Amino acid sequence: MSSEKKAADQKTTDKSTARAWEGLTPALSEWMLDAISSMGFQRMTPVQASTIPLFMGHKDVVVEAVTGSGKTLSFLIPAVERLLRVDEPIKKHHVGAIIISPTRELATQIHSVLMSLLQFHAPSAAAIRPKDDEDEEMTDPNAPPRPTFPASTPKVVPQLLLGGTTTPAQDLSAFLRTSPNLLIATPGRLLELLSSPHVHCPQSAFELLIMDEADRLLDLGFSDTLQKILSRLPKQRRTGLFSASVSEALDQLVRVGLRNPVRIAVKVKSASGAHDKRTPASLQMAYLSTTPRMKLPALSRLLTQLPTTPQKTVLYVSTCATVDHYQHVLSEVLPKQFKIVPLHGKHPPNVRTKNFGRFVNSIDSSILLTTDVAARGLDIPAVDLVVQLDPPSDPKTFLHRCGRAGRAGRRGLAVTFLSKGKEEDYIEFLRIRKTPIAPLTSPAIEPTEEEANEATRKIREVLISDRALHDKAQRAFVSWVQAYSKHSASSIFRVQDLDWEELGHSWGLLRLPRMPELKKFQGDKLLGQQIDWDTFSYNDKKREEHRLEELEKLKASGGPKKRAGDGKTPEERRKDRAWTNQKDAKTTKDTRREIKLARREHERQKGLTPEEKAKEEELKRMIEIVGVAWDKDQPRPGLIVIPAVDCWQLARPTDFLNMRDPFPISSPQWLSEAVQPWADKMSLPTLPLHIHEIIIALIFYQTINVVVAPALSRHLFPQAYNSFNRRTRINWDVHVVSMVQSLLVNTTALWIMYYDTERNSMNWAGKIWGYDGALGFLQSLAGGYFIWDLFTCTYHIDIFGVGMLMHAISACTVFSLGFRPFLNYYGPVFILYELSSPALNMHWFMDKLNMTGSIYQLINGIILISTFFFCRLVWGSVNSVLVFKDIWIAMQNGGVVGLDQNLGLKYGLDQPTAAVIPQDQPFFGSEDIMRYAGARTLPAWLALSYLASNIVLNVLNWYWFAKMIEALRKRFDPPFGTKRPEKREKAVAVEEKTTEPEIEIQRGLYDDGRKTIEITGTQGTRPTVRSRRRG
Repeated sequence: MSSEKKAADQKTTDKSTARAWEGLTPALSEWMLDAISSMGFQRMTPVQASTIPLFMGHKDVVVEAVTGSGKTLSFLIPAVERLLRVDEPIKKHHVGAIIISPTRELATQIHSVLMSLLQFHAPSAAAIRPKDDEDEEMTDPNAPPRPTFPASTPKVVPQLLLGGTTTPAQDLSAFLRTSPNLLIATPGRLLELLSSPHVHCPQSAFELLIMDEADRLLDLGFSDTLQKILSRLPKQRRTGLFSASVSEALDQLVRVGLRNPVRIAVKVKSASGAHDKRTPASLQMAYLSTTPRMKLPALSRLLTQLPTTPQKTVLYVSTCATVDHYQHVLSEVLPKQFKIVPLHGKHPPNVRTKNFGRFVNSIDSSILLTTDVAARGLDIPAVDLVVQLDPPSDPKTFLHRCGRAGRAGRRGLAVTFLSKGKEEDYIEFLRIRKTPIAPLTSPAIEPTEEEANEATRKIREVLISDRALHDKAQRAFVSWVQAYSKHSASSIFRVQDLDWEELGHSWGLLRLPRMPELKKFQGDKLLGQQIDWDTFSYNDKKREEHRLEELEKLKASGGPKKRAGDGKTPEERRKDRAWTNQKDAKTTKDTRREIKLARREHERQKGLTPEEKAKEEELKRMIEIVGVAWDKDQPRPGLIVIPAVDCWQLARPTDFLNMRDPFPISSPQWLSEAVQPWADKMSLPTLPLHIHEIIIALIFYQTINVVVAPALSRHLFPQAYNSFNRRTRINWDVHVVSMVQSLLVNTTALWIMYYDTERNSMNWAGKIWGYDGALGFLQSLAGGYFIWDLFTCTYHIDIFGVGMLMHAISACTVFSLGFRPFLNYYGPVFILYELSSPALNMHWFMDKLNMTGSIYQLINGIILISTFFFCRLVWGSVNSVLVFKDIWIAMQNGGVVGLDQNLGLKYGLDQPTAAVIPQDQPFFGSEDIMRYAGARTLPAWLALSYLASNIVLNVLNWYWFAKMIEALRKRFDPPFGTKRPEKREKAVAVEEKTTEPEIEIQRGLYDDGRKTIEITGTQGTRPTVRSRRRG
């Protein structure tokens, strides 16, 4: 026992030493060690121990770590140390480092932590301290004088840039006055500052670019802004991407924007010991199932029954309007000692800053009532409890919400409220995503019916006190239903399953609002409330006066009294219209906006030089919008697991897996990088994701051709196959490959069409420019076959001829467009043309096996004719019309470039060559489908050539159908066939007159594949019989 204890103590000592700040290489400055110690950080977290040495050692890093793991110091410390260790002082108005944050609150928090660090660095503290502080100090005769330092002394001077709090002119003035060398900013305001000619980011000065919550930057639609920011920064820089989760879109940014980055993944051990948990071990996640009316009483009990009253609680709801409603009513329902602090994204910047500060600095028990604006990155001290009244739409957000508690080792509790019934399936939904939650058992929360009724009564008392609060409640309920209907787990959160009366009472509504979802509702829309709407007044006198004026006008005009007393302006009534009407109006408005944006884009493009256009295209490829989460459960080749300490794990995978691609192996990074330049030149952005599948398919088909087909044929048909000449054997083996390929791609196409929900939900734009991994996989199977076909036809051109070679070239060209991507949606549709290929191959095999005219060939012929007719003629023609329709819609929306002048003028463009589909065009689900769509343009040459080839192919299908019927009928006797009796009687008669004839039989094969048999009989040197049979 003593030896085991000694070993355990030694192990603990080793861990502490490994994570000591003093043990870092390169070593930190003495003042930095003092600052860290004073801030209470005794040793590094695993993410800090792994990231800081690499970032300080001139490495690009991509860091994925759970919330509360210390990511902020992981990039602040290297940034400060690097700026203080530059070879030459950074010149005035030159920037050395930039930190980009998605939200104002997170940027403010980063700036606050940095300022705390720099107070321990005397030169930086002296440069940061305002000048007026000096006057205040010097008024005290006992105060020491402020230290002074030479201008060349290295120092870090930060500037915080937030949109909405100051004007761009004020930020530029502060920049010119203080000359900061480190900027902490949100994307929009940063771009405005970098656009100034007075702000410089030269290669000689710029050291670091850091993107905190990098995937959130992409999710919030900052891709265009980031493109412009990156275009103003030198390429030779160090870059760090930090986030709690890594997405496909972020991976694309990593592949192009970073140079050999080190990927660091920090996870937490679960109870089973596996490194699969995505939240800190100190955080307990639980759920509470109850009815809607019991949620607020249950929340009240939870706050009072916890062993320790939570000092700070974060309460998440789904919409901004819900925050506006609950901030007035929760104080009446929840215990009085809790202060309610509202915060959402539609608050003015000064209100957001003020309320956030109130909550952080509050010494009383407080509840931050918020939306997902406070779900990412914020390190709010002393958060003990997180309550999700509405489960988030995005599963990734669930982790970020819960992560506000249990940070930096502090114990925390996160409770998610679910309605009993279908919503309880959300538990399994989270478990599949490696985010298990358990039922809340301690404390036991069991609210009573009386408590629910009392909560409803109190809310209604608040609403009836002011009609404005009633209006807020109506808007909040409508927005909540709208958010509920758009939940990503739509099979769980179904509007059809909602109990409207139960919900109305739980919200304390005075009546249910008018909305399409309630058109078929037969219950009590007044919720049992008797309200005199004509006398229900606003506390605001001006608003009430206006309502009364409107009421009198409506009464005078004989209008219906029920709506006469609503007291709403036309603008308010417009906002309260049903969603369907609002959407129609919004569609018209969006169309006008798109035309205006297209016109502006055209004008901008006209002013670009060729070099600027090329650079812009390169930047567009750097940031593609992707929303597919990286599945961390899939094994990755090249995963290097570095032993970590305590309950943490550090990993460096060499690639990310495309989740929607069913192929189990991802493309090696070296192969994707090797193909990337060629893909860029040919405008095939998805080719690097599938190049390995094309190569594997090519090897697979070649193996069947040279190994499997000969061996199998000799085993099944030894006499026939061995009697074939070289030409026939090559044709036979090629037909075997064709048979395998047609069965494989048809099965895959049918599987994708049935199971690929993303594909089935694409709209017209998704059908033209959309992409998902399953469709790319199908394109790879077909593309690999046609490349193999091209090689085979080239090698055996004496057998297959120039015609087959040109067919192979055309097929390769057409299928390569799928990697553009172009019409990927229709890939499985037109692949089903090949459903007739197995029967066609069987027909050819029967001819070679002397089964011509047999009953088996008749049955096969019927199958061949049927599949060809329905798959190519009927199915193909219908879908060709649908393709034409989608391309026409693209033309009407300005998506086709290079067409005639009139089309451009219709959309306000004097030259239509720059017409584009706006990037904010709504598409299915997330923006993952359109992440490779680029500018979403459709060149006229591509549209017209595709349409022309499609028309030609359909005409040829009808021609081939007629020839196929004719060829089949020649093999069978009348009345179904047209086979003519063979004229052999005369030849036989002549043969019988000869004595001892010599018979010679010759077999051959025409260029078109038909078989020929020549029989020649001779007596001496005189031919007596000659018969030829073709088939």
